Amino acid sequence: MSVLIIYDGWQSQKLLEIAGVIIGPVFAMFLGHSFAAAIARQVDVGRVLNNTKRIAIPRSEAPFLLLCVPPLAST
Repeated sequence: MSVLIIYDGWQSQKLLEIAGVIIGPVFAMFLGHSFAAAIARQVDVGRVLNNTKRIAIPRSEAPFLLLCVPPLAST
């Protein structure tokens, strides 16, 4: 995200392109955290997770998606 600050060509970009550059890395981080949490929970429980616990993991990691709000608000 810090590279976005020094990029000088924002004036020639469309809003959708800028949003993709901001949301893409944040979504990748969200997926990584969800995957790591699922593996950790499965090791902690000692068995395969049921669907209820699988659904609860992305919900608990969803606050990471809020990291893209301030940069999007400033565009």
